[in-house]
Amino acid sequence: MAGAGVSRSSATGADLLVGIDIGTTNLKLLAVTPWGEVRHLVSRPTAVRLPRDGWAEFDLASIWDDIIDGLRELREACGRAVRIVSIAVDSIGESFVGLDADDKMVTPCPTWFDRRTRNARADLGIDVRTWYETTGMADDDIATLHRLHWLFERDPDLRRKVRRWLNVGDAIVWRLSGRAVASPSLAARSGLYDRRTQSWSAPLLESLGLAPDTLPDPVATASVAAGLTSEVAAATGIPKGTPIVHAGHDHPCAGVGCHVIAPGTLLDSTGTAEAVKIVVPGPLSYDETLGGRYDCYPHAVPERFVLSGHLPSAGAFLAWAAGLWSGSSDAKHRCTLADAANSVAGARGVRALPFLEGTGSPFHLRDQAAELLGLRAFHTRSDVLRAAYEGCAAWLALNVDVLTRIVGTSPTTIVAVGGGTRSGLWLAIKAAFLGRQLSLPAVDEAAALGAALVGGMAVGAVPHDLDGVVEPPTPTVAADPDEAAAYDLVAAAYRTLYRGRFGAI
Repeated sequence: MAGAGVSRSSATGADLLVGIDIGTTNLKLLAVTPWGEVRHLVSRPTAVRLPRDGWAEFDLASIWDDIIDGLRELREACGRAVRIVSIAVDSIGESFVGLDADDKMVTPCPTWFDRRTRNARADLGIDVRTWYETTGMADDDIATLHRLHWLFERDPDLRRKVRRWLNVGDAIVWRLSGRAVASPSLAARSGLYDRRTQSWSAPLLESLGLAPDTLPDPVATASVAAGLTSEVAAATGIPKGTPIVHAGHDHPCAGVGCHVIAPGTLLDSTGTAEAVKIVVPGPLSYDETLGGRYDCYPHAVPERFVLSGHLPSAGAFLAWAAGLWSGSSDAKHRCTLADAANSVAGARGVRALPFLEGTGSPFHLRDQAAELLGLRAFHTRSDVLRAAYEGCAAWLALNVDVLTRIVGTSPTTIVAVGGGTRSGLWLAIKAAFLGRQLSLPAVDEAAALGAALVGGMAVGAVPHDLDGVVEPPTPTVAADPDEAAAYDLVAAAYRTLYRGRFGAI
């Protein structure tokens, strides 16, 4: 099935899609053909401020400047003869900013991992079942609703001062197009969105005293928000009116970028944090998700949902473990992490709970600390580092098991993406823990590619089923039979440890 607007046979390389991925660590701008061939990549560190211990805020002004510079670079690198068919934006979830009547920022933009807030659901009189059936969000403290409650407690006048509340992705789409819109997959991360009606929830807005007209207009998945403004066109050289698309939440977009769109396919995205998402045909209920243990919200493609869990500190836990010996240098981290290969499966009895920032799914204990268990005088740093890898893999294996119980079948494919895929040892340990092969996509920047393709869907350049566009990833990382057998015992030990600490699932 060819796209309605641009096909491989009709395009000659003069038509490109641009995806902007605003991630936790890096900002990526990617130019690709309508069939997914990468032409140019721009990467910048995502600007984050750390005003005090436990607080972290995105610097939206710097991010905006980097996006303008990045679009200008893409325009110049790809050539003036190239037609940019669409520009689509995805971003991290939960983070928001408040703008006044003059469109000036009057609040900070807390990151999703900012720790200043707590779960305010009960204080706002929202029943846990009602919360889940409406939002599809697990009962965690990460949702935007809790951040807003925290702000309003400290400055009730913000309800009057703020004319517009925008998520990070919403804010960039608004700056590019002049229109404030919300895409279903990202709006869902706010905890203010009704996934059933795909609109803002009046009861949840009322619980905060939040005026509906202060939120962006909900739009359909993979739809055009508006055209590029004349101001941005002049700054970048990209023609005014170029379609701007809100692609949504970064993790579902990563799924699009590596063809994780069919029910039963599972995405394991690992960076600072780790997210595991399996595609389902529609919203699952509180009971179906074992008491709302996993988020279930719209995918970045129409008529699909994702069932999602996360570990707040995966790569961050490994970096912390490496830093115990090597300090903060990235090069030293890589050398020290390589020491883990000198240990053996099971890390000679050392066990690691990688919960520097809480357990994530399926337990959702935000205050749970990380632990190293079973240490003896004969253990080496190689054992501890091996255990750090294994602790993260054990978390993944547990979540895949629970997700399999919820959907009723084992995932048809497990696709690994993100910075964590650069570690062959980590991939091998995950494959051995799971006892099955992992697939790797052909491109590194899956989220930026996915955003670009969602933009292509919005303008008819890319089919919704990605037929002929992105090749499904093929099994790449096999489980070593001997290590898989050894890890059966290690995984059983971790399951016993989890039951003892957190109860049965």
